[in-house]
Amino acid sequence: NEDRVTDLIWKIRFTRSIPDRESIAQRLFELLQDTKEEETESAGISIESLRSFYNFLQTHSNLKKPAIGLTPVNDIYVSWKAELSSIFSIHFLSSSGVVRFAIIAPNLRAEQSVTLAGIANAETLVENVKPWGVLKWAGREGR
Repeated sequence: NEDRVTDLIWKIRFTRSIPDRESIAQRLFELLQDTKEEETESAGISIESLRSFYNFLQTHSNLKKPAIGLTPVNDIYVSWKAELSSIFSIHFLSSSGVVRFAIIAPNLRAEQSVTLAGIANAETLVENVKPWGVLKWAGREGR
């Protein structure tokens, strides 16, 4: 299983349609190494979570490079943050193509933030969260 994880990280590194592919792959290799040091029997990163993240990266090249981490069960967790406490985070679950997400965004009409969380299909997530202004801080300009 570790070989499959490593192979998929290399695939990310060489997939030209993924912006920031080299730095994303480097971060994933760092996380893999960290988990191997902590749990010698672990594959390091959930292969299904990583596969879902890879597919997401290929279809959402309009997003900036996120901060990348792992959950306690070694699923991929990414987030984008901006001023005014704006946050968009995605947890790529081990069940294929399903994600948990959270958005915290300023509500310009009130003095409190809008908070939204849920479970969605990774393919349609970005389209579904557009009304909350996520692409203003997580998106690449001009795309």
